[in-house]
Amino acid sequence: MRGRFRAPGAGHRGRDVNAVLAGAQVVMVAGGGGAVGVLGGGFLGQRLHALWRPAMPVVTGACVVAASWPVWAIINSGARGSGALPGFMALGFLGAMLASPPGPNARRARYTLNLGPWI
Repeated sequence: MRGRFRAPGAGHRGRDVNAVLAGAQVVMVAGGGGAVGVLGGGFLGQRLHALWRPAMPVVTGACVVAASWPVWAIINSGARGSGALPGFMALGFLGAMLASPPGPNARRARYTLNLGPWI
């Protein structure tokens, strides 16, 4: 039984939950959210840059600020056990998806804000 624990929410069902496997699942789902955020953020940034240039840096900055809320909810939830795993996965996906759009838009945002290539 080394490396395993009995989840408080699953005690009546008689299931053991492997903490490493559960953590890996959350990280994999968050990675998927990051991939969706990069692709969707690049598409959204391209569309915003074509429509109205100042909107793209504002939206990508707002995405970073908004990404802090799901992460804050995960840290301060206090939920334990296997019953909290779907919620952690959803919040991890949302946080990674919101934090990723500035990546593909960073260079274009620098030039839009007239910061040039030296930063």
